[in-house]
Amino acid sequence: MSFRGEDTRNNFTSHLYKDLTANDITTYKDDKTLEIGKPIASELLQAIETSRIAVVVLSANFATSRWCLEEIAKIADCMKRGNLIVIPIFYHVSPSDVRHQSNCFVQGFTNHAANPLIAPQKVEAWRDAFKEVGAVSGLHVTKHSVEAEVVSETVSKILRCLPDTMPIDLPNSLVGIESRVKEVKRILRMESSEVLFIGICGMSGIGKTTLVEAVYRDVKRKFEKSSLIENIKDISKQNDSNDLCKLQQKLLDDIIMEKSICVPSVNDGKIGHEATWFKSFNRIG
Repeated sequence: MSFRGEDTRNNFTSHLYKDLTANDITTYKDDKTLEIGKPIASELLQAIETSRIAVVVLSANFATSRWCLEEIAKIADCMKRGNLIVIPIFYHVSPSDVRHQSNCFVQGFTNHAANPLIAPQKVEAWRDAFKEVGAVSGLHVTKHSVEAEVVSETVSKILRCLPDTMPIDLPNSLVGIESRVKEVKRILRMESSEVLFIGICGMSGIGKTTLVEAVYRDVKRKFEKSSLIENIKDISKQNDSNDLCKLQQKLLDDIIMEKSICVPSVNDGKIGHEATWFKSFNRIG
């Protein structure tokens, strides 16, 4: 994430960072991921080099920061080389002003151009980067925008840009698991907007739960919310309402992602479950 701290650190950027990490997207944000003692410039530029996607939050004071301009120049370079997807967020600024460095961006570039410590070629490179990023289709935050909706839309766009097949992180690198995951995904018809249920049958110990865990890790990024609940059969056989409440509580906690809903009984859990049922299957389009 590239942004001007004084403009967006404590509002839009912080909310976006929270939602990205909640969706298990590893996100570099200077005050969250930089290691103490390392040079800021090298750490940030390395983060850009190793990222799949760059989110550039372009705000009124963005061009006043030399660090921000160094970042956007690196981002533009990686984008031109085909190594990086760039998602610009025009935060209360016009995309046209970004492309032409006009209005709120004039003073920043003027000051840098007048600085004898900054080579003219460097300023031109920053201007070119502004043109490149400003020409990319992004999201626009205006005074009429609901920022929570823009944050949600940004996260959805990033999830769609991520590779469909992510490395399956299972112990012992199980031989043959990837082909079985692929077959289950084919049955699930991930491109469909339908709600689908499948059952995996077989004797104990053949790897049904392991397969489910692998499929879950592979597809959960395609959904706004997800939950993996294990050992349902064993727990339900105990006829212990407290254990059933714990299962309901876990599902609601995973879907709603807050602790404000308490499940004191199985019937209360059903009511909370119905209230969030459709949301839990709201697939990112």
